Amino acid sequence: EVIQETFKKITNSASICLPIISIAERQKNHDALLEKNRGKKHLGLKVKTIKELNDDMSGLRGLMLLAAAPNAGKTALTIQLGLEILSENPEACLIYVSLEMGEDSIFTRMNLYHSGLNFKTYVLGGEQIESETNHEHLFTPEDIRKMKFAKDAIEKYGRRLQIIDQKTCPNISSKILIDYIENV
Repeated sequence: EVIQETFKKITNSASICLPIISIAERQKNHDALLEKNRGKKHLGLKVKTIKELNDDMSGLRGLMLLAAAPNAGKTALTIQLGLEILSENPEACLIYVSLEMGEDSIFTRMNLYHSGLNFKTYVLGGEQIESETNHEHLFTPEDIRKMKFAKDAIEKYGRRLQIIDQKTCPNISSKILIDYIENV
C-alpha cells in the first residue's frame, strides 16, 4: 500500500495508478512468451532485400523509428520495406503516414518501386515533347508492361495498403491513427 501511494505521488495524478506486479508473476509471463515464440524462424515480419533484418532482428516488429538527414533515402527505404512486407506477409497491412510528402508523391514512389522505372520516365514519359495529346508513343512497350505490372501489384494489396498525409487527415493524432488501424 505504501508503494502504491508512492507511485501515485510520483505520477502526480490519482487517475494514473501503476500496478504492482510480483517478480514471480513477471517470470511466469516471460516464460509463457518464450514458450509461445520458441521454434519460430521469425518473430516479426519478413523482408526480402535486407536479410539482416530477418536474421539479426528476427523480422520487423513493433514501432520502428527511422531518422536521417534530408535526402538520405528514408522515404525510398520505408516504401521498399513496406511493400516487401505486404508482398511477403499476406496478413500484414501498411498504413503509410507522412507529415511532409503528399499522397500522390508517395503513391508515385510505390509505383516506381514495383515498375523499376525511373521517376522521369514514369511521370513524364520516355521521350518528352511539348504536345499534350497522344501520350502512348512516349513509352516503350517494355515501359507499358512495367507500369501495368506495378499497377496490378499495388491493386492486389487492396485495403491492406493505406496512405495518410496532411491533406487526407489534416488533424492527425495518435488516437485517429489507432482508430484507423482498428478499422483496417
